[in-house]
Amino acid sequence: MNPRPTIKDVARRAKVATGTVSRVTNGDATVHPVIRDAVEAAIKELGYRPSPIARNLRRGRSGIIGFVLADISNPTYGPMVPEVQELTREAGYTLIVMDSAMDPERERRNLETLAALRVDGVVLNPLLPVDTEIPDVLQGIPVVSLPGVPDWEGAKVRAVSTHATLAGLDDCLENGHRRLAFLTIKGLGGTQRDLLSMMRDRIRAAGATFVSDASWTFVSREQCAEQLPAMLAAPGRPTAVLSASALLPGLLIAAREAGMKVPRDLSVVSIATSELADAYDPPINVVSFDARGLSSEAVCKLLTAMRGEEPGEAVENNSRYIRRGSVGPVPGEC
Repeated sequence: MNPRPTIKDVARRAKVATGTVSRVTNGDATVHPVIRDAVEAAIKELGYRPSPIARNLRRGRSGIIGFVLADISNPTYGPMVPEVQELTREAGYTLIVMDSAMDPERERRNLETLAALRVDGVVLNPLLPVDTEIPDVLQGIPVVSLPGVPDWEGAKVRAVSTHATLAGLDDCLENGHRRLAFLTIKGLGGTQRDLLSMMRDRIRAAGATFVSDASWTFVSREQCAEQLPAMLAAPGRPTAVLSASALLPGLLIAAREAGMKVPRDLSVVSIATSELADAYDPPINVVSFDARGLSSEAVCKLLTAMRGEEPGEAVENNSRYIRRGSVGPVPGEC
């Protein structure tokens, strides 16, 4: 395979300086027509393609925005990629999407790669728990946290889903459930810790039991899928589960393997919607928020920060609880 031609190859072929080639590729009208023709002929013969990154860097920008996701397969944040990509394209930027796959070391390498590329900005969907300070490697680069990390020193966008989640909990309590669990990924942020505390208070006030101890918090979907079937079959198991959307597939598979039907044997609420929640029979009750609005706000805040202006914090308050048929009366034998 022939090596990719460089600007030096073009200069050598056209018998000009590399600076002259650069002036031609950048549309400098002061270049003599004869020299321009020679350079353009050399470019065509060699198949040379100027690097847009190098060109932008000479202008003080890379033209690149990074979008780092904690887990690109997460049904909450993965679907935001097309919207973020379209919005950044409309603003004249190329989007690089990077998946940290729930691995802190991989997240660190992703951020280092973006810093080395001298990206103009980063939308960061961080692994939790996360420091309140922007990572050192991104110092000097505009960063927006999505979802907003409490006390994060940079720009952030967050969805307030507390009211909608408590409405889902109330739905379960009103249907007679007295043993409930909150199925989630390890590493709760500050706002989720507050929500967990409110859920405990509400369950206690209803005379119910919150069986969601540390064993119902998993470090990965794989661990959830491995351990959950036995937990659902154990004495004193919950009759209703509020589940993070990323763990919903594992929950429904475990329920099926235990011979349970939703909602006959187990009532389920998903915290955030997903294609699975929509397609399941019956459709799963969900805490829904405006993912498109969050994406738009994140890009808007980032572009504001990239202009050197103060972006502040955006809060999406359109979360709502949607009843569909996955919450029913507590099973008689329980």
